[in-house]
Amino acid sequence: MTDKKATVLNSKEILKIIAECSITLRDQGHFSSVSDSKVILADLTGHHVLNLSPSTGGNYRFSHQQFQEWFSAEYLYGYAFEVPESDNNEKAFEFQKNILNSAIWIEPLCFLMEKLASGDTEQHVLAAQLIKWTIPVDLNLAAEF
Repeated sequence: MTDKKATVLNSKEILKIIAECSITLRDQGHFSSVSDSKVILADLTGHHVLNLSPSTGGNYRFSHQQFQEWFSAEYLYGYAFEVPESDNNEKAFEFQKNILNSAIWIEPLCFLMEKLASGDTEQHVLAAQLIKWTIPVDLNLAAEF
């Protein structure tokens, strides 16, 4: 949702995303079969992670904005670890352009930096790399990190 610059998704969009995520998790070996997306959506709403919001025309949104930001930070965690492993500077530039240069990612980036700061040496190295990438994009944000 953050990547789409959205705070709500309709049921068709959210079911598609849940299905894609389930397939990815299965393919990564996290579980052996894919559950029905409607069942997962019911669980997410039942556990108050997502809400069906009549005020948004029956669209789904996170119960609290910080849930969306936390999940976005978890996405960035995996994404940022992929970039340094590559010798491709284009991937780092893409991260700078699409993430570090976009205000919608500031809170998830702050969550990510908190996670990295409390982590191990590998995570500290990634935090330093993120700061290095941020300097030419936004010096104030780099200083905050």
